[in-house]
Amino acid sequence: MELSFGVITVEIESEGRNQTTLAKQNIIGSIVMFTSATLSPLSFLIIQCLGENGYRFGAMIGITLKSLSFLSSSFISSINWLFLTHSIIGGMANSIMLVAVSHILGEHFHQQHRFHVFATSVLSISFPLGGLVFNPMNTRLVLNYGWRGTFRISSAFTFVIGMICSSLLFPYKSDLVDSGSNKDASVEMKTRSDDMYSSIDGTKADTVELKDVESIENDARDTTKLIPASAKDKMKCVKKTKTDIKNSDSRKDLPQTEETPLFTKKETSPGEDKSTKKTHDDITNEKSRKEISDPERTPLFISLETIVTYPETVLWIIGIGMTRGLLRLPYLNMAIYLDNKGISRMDASYILMVLSIAEGITYIIAAAVGDCCKGRLIYTHLAATLGMSLLNLAWQFIDVNYTAIMVLAIINGGLLALTTVYLYSCTCEVLQHLSNKLAFNQTLAWVGIPVLVIPPIFGLIYGIREVFDDVQHGMSVAYFLNAAIYLAIILIKKRRNSR
Repeated sequence: MELSFGVITVEIESEGRNQTTLAKQNIIGSIVMFTSATLSPLSFLIIQCLGENGYRFGAMIGITLKSLSFLSSSFISSINWLFLTHSIIGGMANSIMLVAVSHILGEHFHQQHRFHVFATSVLSISFPLGGLVFNPMNTRLVLNYGWRGTFRISSAFTFVIGMICSSLLFPYKSDLVDSGSNKDASVEMKTRSDDMYSSIDGTKADTVELKDVESIENDARDTTKLIPASAKDKMKCVKKTKTDIKNSDSRKDLPQTEETPLFTKKETSPGEDKSTKKTHDDITNEKSRKEISDPERTPLFISLETIVTYPETVLWIIGIGMTRGLLRLPYLNMAIYLDNKGISRMDASYILMVLSIAEGITYIIAAAVGDCCKGRLIYTHLAATLGMSLLNLAWQFIDVNYTAIMVLAIINGGLLALTTVYLYSCTCEVLQHLSNKLAFNQTLAWVGIPVLVIPPIFGLIYGIREVFDDVQHGMSVAYFLNAAIYLAIILIKKRRNSR
């Protein structure tokens, strides 16, 4: 609905007593996104308090608030009331719905899942799909029933469809999945342990390599984290077999001679503190195990020590904040831009529809190939922001007629999608030193500030001379700075890994 907000505000203005500036319209739209983003930690806390079915009940609360937002907006006497009905109440509804859907997808398709990037990225298609459906539909509704009738119809539609979809958000049952895989891991650990000790006896080999001992201990640590309590109790009651007793006696009688040392001088024993370089898969697997085994441990805020140790945390929040702040500007400003170009409202809705189609198709393609790019998703953000900078710089030289504007809208939609399609999965990769839920909640919370500030700034830029070329130049500079921040994150992480 927010994506077609410009269509409704143009109709509200046409009444004559609700004249407003583009800056005010952008503020109304940006406060929705600001409220939605900033309240993410609070929304997550509410969902946790709702218990096992918190995601489902949280989404239902959000749907109810959204329906009330549309309904109350239909009774306003001045456009200024939209700050309360549309921006505040609607933003609160968006927040709890976004957090509920994002995190339940993140649990069902955790980072170890082979379709993690696809599942968490395809969610982004809801934005252009909403624009594709609501832009022409709201234009028809406004022409036939007025803007008040449009808000009331949207309220009923949102409540009915939203409640049906919210009821399908089932919680993730991790114990049923993990118990089977951990049983196999326990058997493999036991077999490899017996092989090691039999090799010490001299029955299979003369020496034992350090990597085998480390691998066994790592398996033991990882498996112990995930084995259910009932399985642990059963393991304690397992009786020793004759082979176990024999191997144990052999180890006691085994002389410690210099000819058969267990570890070389250059190597350290598994019990000692040994710093090893973890791969990307090691870190993501460890994070997934911790979150699935103990979901209640997720904190609400990032510590200052973490920010100092990992400066890319702040850079990522600033960079993705700029991206999100610039993301909806085409939808907020395009209606006014096309009106200044002398394009009719119906033809303008077709351009917005094409913009949404291009964005949606790009979301699908990018989500489909995203799992092939795990660990390198930030390069997509870098390339897309650079492309947006060049597009906005060249816009004024290309928009000579309706067809050219249509082509620009298609390119714009594709690049917009690439700047945000990997929001969840790329956040988990860049902030891999944090839990996935903490990283995503805090990213959303802090990006609310640029989302609130950036759109009104460009509205003010337009208000100075009422020339959209100034807006395009400003967006070009902003996207270039955005790309520079992503490049700095890549260089910082490369430098740390090289050490």
